[in-house]
Amino acid sequence: MEDKELYIAALEKKLAELSGIEVDQIKKNQLANASSEARAIREMAEYVEGIQVKQAGQAIAGKVNPQVAAMFAHIKAELGEERGAHALPPLQYDYGALEPHICTTIMQIHHTKHHQGYINNLKAAVEKLVEAEKANDTATINNLLPAIKFNGGGHLNHTIFWTNMAPNAGGEPSGPIAEAIKKDFGSFQSFKEKFSGASVGVKGSGWGWLGYCSKNDKVVVATCQNQDPLQLTHEPSVSENTSENGNKSWFNSRCEAAKKAKDLAWKTARRRNSDKARIAYKTARNEYVRIRREEKGRYEKGLVPLLGLDVWEHAYYLQYKNLRADYVKAFFNVINWANVNDRYEAARKAAGH
Repeated sequence: MEDKELYIAALEKKLAELSGIEVDQIKKNQLANASSEARAIREMAEYVEGIQVKQAGQAIAGKVNPQVAAMFAHIKAELGEERGAHALPPLQYDYGALEPHICTTIMQIHHTKHHQGYINNLKAAVEKLVEAEKANDTATINNLLPAIKFNGGGHLNHTIFWTNMAPNAGGEPSGPIAEAIKKDFGSFQSFKEKFSGASVGVKGSGWGWLGYCSKNDKVVVATCQNQDPLQLTHEPSVSENTSENGNKSWFNSRCEAAKKAKDLAWKTARRRNSDKARIAYKTARNEYVRIRREEKGRYEKGLVPLLGLDVWEHAYYLQYKNLRADYVKAFFNVINWANVNDRYEAARKAAGH
């Protein structure tokens, strides 16, 4: 049997076992390389299965990490899926349509085995999540976050990746996304070099991205480890002003001005003790709350994914061996710039630009 056939046989045997990755490995982002993905999926499945939900009377209430809900919100925005109702999205082209740049075998295994593995594990995590929510077991809910983020990110990232490619595509973009790339990178060639360099340089396994920053109305290149979703990994840059507790955050100059107005109105209301002053204070307080919520929401949105490139080894090894740079170069021949442009225009519209 040829090396290629041996590799496929071994890979499919591992993938038949569905799995994931240990929590400490996820936190440290230390997956050795993408060829271990089947083992990673298996270990994550074992981790989810091993989590024990406490009974309602034993559980200790606490604060749920907001990334749990955010992960499912991003999946719903992309696929329209409710939490737990996840399914493998069909490709809009045949497995062999991206030849010779990405071979048929890679596409078939990547889509039906790897992507499906993330979906299966995500659904298992949701079942445990529902059980934990019924018991008000906040600790278990938060313990499930690594599994939700890893498998949910795998589902979300791959879904975007499939739409970012198309047969008879590639070349240079046109339209608004082309203008944005020229504005923010200087030229398409400059963007190509930066995107390629970042993607090739991902340590171990991960993704290269072109993302949209709603805060600055710019397109930027970013990378993520493993299956971390871009939306939860990279926050848009914000003002260097400090927050109420002295830490740099979403609490920017706009929030600070509204807070000062609220505090002044409060002092005035206490001093004058009149209905007019109290109404003025309530108005200022409500405005402050509105601005805080708006700025915090803008900050927590993170970068919006426009173009993603999977640089786990499973995405290219059968065809390009360990030559990731050659794979990245070939990717530019299948980029569906129409899809990237649609994503860019939608992201700008949602941001109010």
